[in-house]
Amino acid sequence: MAGQAPMPHVKIQSKEPNHDNEIYCLAFNAGTYLATTSHGTAFFAAGDSNGDILLYSLDDQELLTTLSNHDNSVTCVAFDGCFLFSGSDDCSIKIWNVLDPAQAYEVGFIQAHALAVRDIVVLPSSGYIASCAYDGKIRVWNYQVCGSYGQYAALVHEFKYVQGS
Repeated sequence: MAGQAPMPHVKIQSKEPNHDNEIYCLAFNAGTYLATTSHGTAFFAAGDSNGDILLYSLDDQELLTTLSNHDNSVTCVAFDGCFLFSGSDDCSIKIWNVLDPAQAYEVGFIQAHALAVRDIVVLPSSGYIASCAYDGKIRVWNYQVCGSYGQYAALVHEFKYVQGS
């Protein structure tokens, strides 16, 4: 159509293209809180079945970096400013600093649930995230404080699903 910019196309490719990786989740960051880098600021994160998170530049359609520290599939990703949260079938949530997406690094972890983490939701402007898992629990975490035993966040609330209630 006249007057519209062409839509960019991004090819998702893992570091080991011969394996049967599946992309399980995706989140976009417009770069509002991010430092300007040579790669641009708009990017997205894709979690895969190998436990990796792939950060792709929207402008360059290039892989910026691969974050690898989950022991199982990455099932969910969510952004809050310069932080990326990733949940996994390994029952943990990892917290990543993505101020410069090409130089992203892990800043902490939460041993979140007894079973696989299914989703993470950021509670804006609060310093909290909520997670849910196959253990039937919703947990709210304050990720701005250190918890016990090396965990990065402190548990604030817990809700348990009760069938029939």
